[in-house]
Amino acid sequence: MRVLLDESVPRRLSAEFPDSFGTRTVQQMDWAGCSNGELLRLAADHGFDVPCAKVLPTVT
Repeated sequence: MRVLLDESVPRRLSAEFPDSFGTRTVQQMDWAGCSNGELLRLAADHGFDVPCAKVLPTVT
């Protein structure tokens, strides 16, 4: 399984995944600043199984 951490996710979180997950950050892949749609396409094209982004709480 390969995991891609979005720019909104703290980079240090990558250390919490087992090495077997092949976890990378958007910055490590040199994809910082890409739109969400472009990131999803790049992730799929490069064999990532799980894109992970920080979900912000909804203000009501």
